[in-house]
Amino acid sequence: MHIKHLEPLPEEQETTVEEMYQYHPNRRYRQRAHMVLLSAQGYSQEEIANIVRVTPRTVATYIKLYKKRGFLGLYDAPIPGRPPKITKDVQKHIDNCLETNPRNYGYNTSGWTISLMRHHLWTHFGISVCIETVRQCFLKVGYSLIVPRYFLLEANEKEVEEFQQQISQLLEKAKQGEIVLIFMDESTFKMVPTLTRMWAKKGSKPTIPTYDDKRQIVITGGTNPVTGKTHFYLSANANQEAALAFLKQIRRHNPQAEIAVMLDGAPSHKSNIVKEHVKQDTKMHLIPFPKYAPKLNIQEAIWKWLRKRITHNFLFDGPKSLAEAIRNSYRYLQVHPERVITLTGKV
Repeated sequence: MHIKHLEPLPEEQETTVEEMYQYHPNRRYRQRAHMVLLSAQGYSQEEIANIVRVTPRTVATYIKLYKKRGFLGLYDAPIPGRPPKITKDVQKHIDNCLETNPRNYGYNTSGWTISLMRHHLWTHFGISVCIETVRQCFLKVGYSLIVPRYFLLEANEKEVEEFQQQISQLLEKAKQGEIVLIFMDESTFKMVPTLTRMWAKKGSKPTIPTYDDKRQIVITGGTNPVTGKTHFYLSANANQEAALAFLKQIRRHNPQAEIAVMLDGAPSHKSNIVKEHVKQDTKMHLIPFPKYAPKLNIQEAIWKWLRKRITHNFLFDGPKSLAEAIRNSYRYLQVHPERVITLTGKV
């Protein structure tokens, strides 16, 4: 259908096209509206082409589109671009990744970064995208940078209940003299003082000296809940040698007794040299606590008492003076077993 020019426009249509010609931000759309207005005023397509500086064919195209679709015909149809590299399936995969840890995917790092995800998309899907694309994808699936909070891992309630029954049975045997029961644990005392409330003049701000000292003292300790007797071994690290030395010390103090040692699942407790020692000492039995159940170990109460007595608000000259303070506190406990029983309470 060849259209020479449009009929005069109804007032409403003319107003719409006039506003498009006057105010539309896109120059192309203003130009097309101008063509329609000129055509409605009786100008030929050749005359319009000369006025707006386009070809007659272009004028004919948009006059025809306006006749067919109204002012909407003056707009360009959406131009299909390249299909997105990050499809919905890839977005879902990114979402799943961010819900977990990179170590689950074989990476030797503990947190996702945009660069790592970019690398992961290349190795997993063969997709090469820029950093900004990945960042926008993170935002699109609902992620942002947030500082996490700690939460305390808790033991299985059923396991704890069953273990408490086991403790009660062992405690009864210990009271009858059938076994020696020892609760064993390690604690690290660093040179940096631990801060807690202290009495000071109102309005003052007490200060405790400190400095960057990485040295430390590790105490391997054990407590007999029946007699209140305590044992300790000092070392620089909580390693398998220290654990073995402590177990040998326990044996020296109880040469013929059947010994049950309750302890956590630290790597040093499960080392080969410790296993070999217990294998040879058939009267010594290591009984591990359930995971994430430190409250079952009465030795924790001894550590709390020691820190309050030793490291709170005080800087020692060096590891030797810190170790001596630990020994003095343990000497006090060794001659006051009733104090130990008071600290640890009923098992």
